[in-house]
Amino acid sequence: MLFIVGVPFLITLGGCTTAESSDLATSDISAEMHVEVDGEDTHIQAVLREGGEGSNTFVQLSGEDLLSINDGDRTLQLKEESLGTFYYYTQDLTLKSAGTLFTFIFVRSVDDGAPSSTVTLPESFEITPFDEGTVVSRTSDALSLAWEPSSASDPMHIQLSGSCIEQVETDVDSDQGSYVFQPGSIPSLDGTEDESCLLKVVMSRNREGVADGGWQDSSSIQASQVRSIELTLDP
Repeated sequence: MLFIVGVPFLITLGGCTTAESSDLATSDISAEMHVEVDGEDTHIQAVLREGGEGSNTFVQLSGEDLLSINDGDRTLQLKEESLGTFYYYTQDLTLKSAGTLFTFIFVRSVDDGAPSSTVTLPESFEITPFDEGTVVSRTSDALSLAWEPSSASDPMHIQLSGSCIEQVETDVDSDQGSYVFQPGSIPSLDGTEDESCLLKVVMSRNREGVADGGWQDSSSIQASQVRSIELTLDP
């Protein structure tokens, strides 16, 4: 699992290949576009694949092809990043407010491209902090999380991770501003049943946008507000 700006892309680097965008029609390229706000900055990313979602053939922009982001104030070209044959495109912006409209713009000379993939940023939130020094037992205590609910009821995603537990992920479809992990619902890693560790809680409020029809059909665009807290988890 590879995390780029907090968003997981499941890839097998050893099986990756690369295609140049200038050799492909826009309709042959699947785009995964994401806007993430972490409370301090705004992070933009895009992964392009030849074929549908899940393909391990990643597209590198070439020729006259350009991928940019517009946040209503200005348009910035995305920067190319790579890990071997895995190519992805990023840009960092200042903190943006809820309701900001983002447009991914793919322009090229070989066809009409995909100039208008749009998404708006959902409402911000903060996770209610625990008192300093709070310790939660994963076997005998409930882990109760609270945050400001969204008036738009955008879905929430919660991820729990730590060196003594298996990673836990859950979706909260109805945003009521709270979620409880019951005692025993956070499994220990084998051999760590009697160990304590630092628990990291990452929550995201997500909103789907509309990918330009020029992209391949499985393309997606999403904007997220992401926040995290840490506390001690006991056996």
